[in-house]
Amino acid sequence: MTMNKKIKILHITEVLGGIQTHLELIFKYIDGTRFDLELILPRECELADLAREYGIKVRLLPMVHKVSLWSDFKAVFRLVRIFSSEKNAIIHLHSSKAGALGRLATLLTGPKIVFYTPHAFAYLGSRHYRRMFYLAVEKLLKFKTTYLTATTDSECQRAVSEIGYPEQRVKVIPNSVECRGVALRKNVKNSTAYLPVVTMVARICYQKNVEMFFRVAHDFLARHPKIYFQLIGAGHYESDYEELPQMLNCYDLSGKVAIKPWVKREKLLGELQKSDVVIQTSRYESFGYVLAEAAIRGVPIVGTDVDGIRDIIKDGKTGYLVQVDDDANMVKALEWVLYDQDKREYIVQNAIKHTTDSFGIERNIKKLESLYEHVSCFPESDGN
Repeated sequence: MTMNKKIKILHITEVLGGIQTHLELIFKYIDGTRFDLELILPRECELADLAREYGIKVRLLPMVHKVSLWSDFKAVFRLVRIFSSEKNAIIHLHSSKAGALGRLATLLTGPKIVFYTPHAFAYLGSRHYRRMFYLAVEKLLKFKTTYLTATTDSECQRAVSEIGYPEQRVKVIPNSVECRGVALRKNVKNSTAYLPVVTMVARICYQKNVEMFFRVAHDFLARHPKIYFQLIGAGHYESDYEELPQMLNCYDLSGKVAIKPWVKREKLLGELQKSDVVIQTSRYESFGYVLAEAAIRGVPIVGTDVDGIRDIIKDGKTGYLVQVDDDANMVKALEWVLYDQDKREYIVQNAIKHTTDSFGIERNIKKLESLYEHVSCFPESDGN
């Protein structure tokens, strides 16, 4: 690659959620005079529309999230054709599945410069033989990875200690939020009719552990009935509207917890800004985007002590951490941030500073640009 023309980057993903926010901010803030981006994803969606708005070429390539031999075989060979036609492009793979398909494709194209951002390794959400299989795939394909770009220090440590990446081939490029010009939450407790708002944003899946959210809501409402709990994210999967009523009935929460559909990012940020506390009950994460977005807006945050979340929440300083399925301590943490004004103000101010210093996109995009420029001087290779 030469430095007298734009550096071509192929961004490839098969899932959205937090990855959508991650890519949207890259598209918005990367220097378009130095980099030529292309997005490859499985279907038309909001992210595809946003990419086009930024002048980024979008290419649709069918991929499925679950293991499917025939579908995966076809996706790999379609990627082989793309990679062969884009000889000088840097390949940037997002998510474990896209990471596996993309790196398998490079076995057939010859050496390529490959960035891989897991956004939470798939084996973390699996058990028994499936976990062993996914971990084995990660270990095998690390040899086709120029750099693993971890979104948090936790993910970096796991890549080195569990998968066996050499430390020099793992770079932390933190997931980021926009910090400049963000309006802080205003105190809206101006009437006796006001109910404090507890918000969780999540897809309905094993990773997000929404059962814990419902149990916490049940226990909290038994002690403090004048609270408004809301879960935002229903409808991401077809089964949501069948499973959610069953969960609400199971925890005696029908009519007591608001269930809202997945919404576009700008509307979601408005919902966060109106919240009194934002919580996350995940079993694992790459990065708690919603928590960081809430923190920069002056909204207190409470979450489970897992990768990605513990990078944002420093327990007792920028928020409160509890163990997964420790309902009692999450109820207690909610009481602190809702009813102890001194504690609330202390963690809010610390969280704003920590988020600005660690996760500001204006700073972190420069790290990614520098790494792209560094590898663009390599001859084509896998970085080994």
